[in-house]
Amino acid sequence: MNITKHKCAFAALAAFVMPVIGVAAWVPTSDSTTSAPKFTDGNFVISWNTNNKQLKYESHDASVSTVCDMTTLSEDVDAVAGYSHPTQVAGSGFASKSGITRVILPEACYGINQQSFSSMADLESVVISSQTRIAGKQSFSSCKKLSTITPHGMAETNGVVFLPETVTAIPANCFQDAKSTALKHVIAPGATDFGGDAGFQNCYGLETVTMKDIKHLYVYAFQNCYPLTNVVALSRNNPFSGIESIGGSQQFQSCSSWTQPFDFSAATFTSLATQMFYGAKKVPEFRLPATLTSFNKQALRCDDYALSAPRRIWFYGSPPTYMYWASNDPDYLWYVPTGKPRQTVFVPEKYAAEWRTALSNHGTWTAITDTDRARDDYPTKFTDVKVKVCGARFDLVPAKVKESDVLGLSTEGSKDSPCYIVQWREAAPGMIIVVR
Repeated sequence: MNITKHKCAFAALAAFVMPVIGVAAWVPTSDSTTSAPKFTDGNFVISWNTNNKQLKYESHDASVSTVCDMTTLSEDVDAVAGYSHPTQVAGSGFASKSGITRVILPEACYGINQQSFSSMADLESVVISSQTRIAGKQSFSSCKKLSTITPHGMAETNGVVFLPETVTAIPANCFQDAKSTALKHVIAPGATDFGGDAGFQNCYGLETVTMKDIKHLYVYAFQNCYPLTNVVALSRNNPFSGIESIGGSQQFQSCSSWTQPFDFSAATFTSLATQMFYGAKKVPEFRLPATLTSFNKQALRCDDYALSAPRRIWFYGSPPTYMYWASNDPDYLWYVPTGKPRQTVFVPEKYAAEWRTALSNHGTWTAITDTDRARDDYPTKFTDVKVKVCGARFDLVPAKVKESDVLGLSTEGSKDSPCYIVQWREAAPGMIIVVR
């Protein structure tokens, strides 16, 4: 597979075929039958069901070897009269088995099912078929030493999980609680979405994820991926512009190393989830879609995590129909505690009156004072706010903030750390403005 055609950052993983050297032959065990095959390489014993052809682990002696190399299993089985080789790993086929550091599947074994390799305490690497399909959830969950997954015929790179193009979705809980700090990069050039909840939750070493596209974000998708700094969608310049729906909550909670803006301005989802970015303290900017109708509790909150710098939040539409608020609860919306850097919230000029009303109804609106105007972070002192005009021209132009553009303050439960509310104007009718 030529990764460069996908514009993948890991083009160094050039494909080449590794020779098979010194691999033990697989032969039937004494109790093997044509209806219930059991084969061994002299240490590992593997069995499978002749109806569904799903293999499973039976036994091995870890003092002899911790590497289950099934490279030649298919050929060895087919060479024995009356047998046919397995094509899948059974659900829970290797689950919770210890003393196995490496599994090499046959190229002809292309199916991985629910919990096939989950909770393998010692598993570090897996070699899979170049035609692999993953069905079912928790395929590699709780493999706390896992660092590498590589298709046959591709160079193995430590810290990189590469799922071939035949994997079209990241299944639910696929790598959940794979807490190894050695698993740093996941590349899935055929995956157009997540198959369900918690795809990468608690992957404590994960730095980058590359997929074909992202259309739906589910609960806990990247929660507690502390080193995560980049998500790439190969089909788009902006990985988040095609998101159609967000389900559940806490998708990027505690992604404390993320330093890029989140640009959802072209997305079409309607709900900013509860605690979606809670604790993502280094994100400098959020751009929220005009389709947004629900802004849930603590969606952008930072408190004990503390913002590391002032932050900007841009709305492209009218106020969401639902904005969490409770008079006895300061945890709503974009709360930042006393003494922390302020945030500035930008709202479209044509919806400014609606935003005034919405914020007043939520008990968060206060007037600007001379003390505020004297502050260094007062919006009229901004000098670096720019917009990209997409239309007849593609120029970077300054978005000048006037005194009259500052609508007021949203105190969010603390008079010492309010958010400025500022209106912004379109450069020209019908032109799309993407704030940089």
